[in-house]
Amino acid sequence: MRAAVIFSGCGHKEGTEISEAVLCLMALEKRGVLWEGFAPDKTFMARSYLKGSKKELQQRGVIDEASRIARGNVHPIEELRVEEFDILCLPGGLGAAEILSNFRTRGFEGEVLESLKTIILAFHKQKKPIVAICISPAVVAIALKNEKNLIITMGMDRNTQNKCSWVTIQEAMANGCVVDPINRIVSTPAFMVEDANRYEVATGIDKAVEEATKFV
Repeated sequence: MRAAVIFSGCGHKEGTEISEAVLCLMALEKRGVLWEGFAPDKTFMARSYLKGSKKELQQRGVIDEASRIARGNVHPIEELRVEEFDILCLPGGLGAAEILSNFRTRGFEGEVLESLKTIILAFHKQKKPIVAICISPAVVAIALKNEKNLIITMGMDRNTQNKCSWVTIQEAMANGCVVDPINRIVSTPAFMVEDANRYEVATGIDKAVEEATKFV
């Protein structure tokens, strides 16, 4: 069994949320699933993580930053061949909402990076499971906006329930996941749940990966 993992950099403020990515990789490896990382071959302006820091922004490469998490196992997203993989995994972090899509500024009316949209559509068409973590379920929902009856979770925020007409958004805690058996989307809210700790997030991601493997 093989999984393609989509990264958007390194760090929750601008790229992939590190804990979510590592926990996703651990859940895959726990089950003997081989994985490869993929990311957009583009640059972005990195932010400082120190409170009160006035350091100037630095331009960095998304693949270079993602490689910090994946120990170099990251390739340009255009090189992903859907037929070579059984599962698609998307960890969260603001990079999903800013680099992989423009969800942060346009919400569910936004757009997904075209190369990633093509990949998501192909996995869906071939009935291969998709694991979406944290804010990434929104990215999957936008890519599949022409489909019907999608089911995802965005955590416990009731205000998201009516913001996407083609998706049912179910509540879930960080240690849980939501399974859409028809579309084979498994989502878990991770740090979308306020005050979630890493153990809860780890539990939810592990459950999501376990449910996804049942579709393979």
